[in-house]
Amino acid sequence: GGIGSSLCQMFKDKGYFVIATDKIKIKAPYDLFIEMDLMDYVYDLSLRKNFIKKINQVVKSKKLIGLINNAAIQLLDNTINIDIDDFNKSIDINVKAPLLLVQDLFSFLEDSKGTVINIGSIHSDLTKKDFLSYAVSKSALKGLTRSLSIDLASHGISTNMIQPAAIRTQMLESGFSKNKDGLRQLSSFHPLGKIGEPKEIAKIALFLIENKDSFINGATIQLDGGIMVV
Repeated sequence: GGIGSSLCQMFKDKGYFVIATDKIKIKAPYDLFIEMDLMDYVYDLSLRKNFIKKINQVVKSKKLIGLINNAAIQLLDNTINIDIDDFNKSIDINVKAPLLLVQDLFSFLEDSKGTVINIGSIHSDLTKKDFLSYAVSKSALKGLTRSLSIDLASHGISTNMIQPAAIRTQMLESGFSKNKDGLRQLSSFHPLGKIGEPKEIAKIALFLIENKDSFINGATIQLDGGIMVV
């Protein structure tokens, strides 16, 4: 998506070797693409082993210095009508998959004293009607980030979260394709009077990885245009 592509572009432009994953082949700059469905990753041990094998082939000549958990699913529902399978799917993709990726890549990250970055959402603090599964999963991801920051710190690995509000992705704009006034209203909700750009998330991720020896650990970095203080 828009944020993932911006992350790839930012790190490629800075000369990093970029490994990207998605369910289908994506149009984004990367050095290695691994086709992978996170739902399958959570439940298919053979897939996980194959993924680690591919990563291991790369790190023979390089170090894995960062893991960015960006992929997520947003299924709209509410308490009365929630489909428990949708709820479980949200937890699987938005929470379990990042945890398993950290576990599977731990030795590589420990070797490089690397950084884990989870891409959260404002919905972990400020949510709205019909976002139950998404809000709960992103709240859990924030808790996971805090726990990882404690458990992994003794191994030299830092863990932080970037928490954006509305970001101008193709998916967001498509949702407002027939409601331009709604998009303008969404922008006005943020004190800066605009929504964020994907490259702003990528800039923060780059800073965290390039300053992996800094004192930043267990932090939630707000990228919300000031909406949290309204």
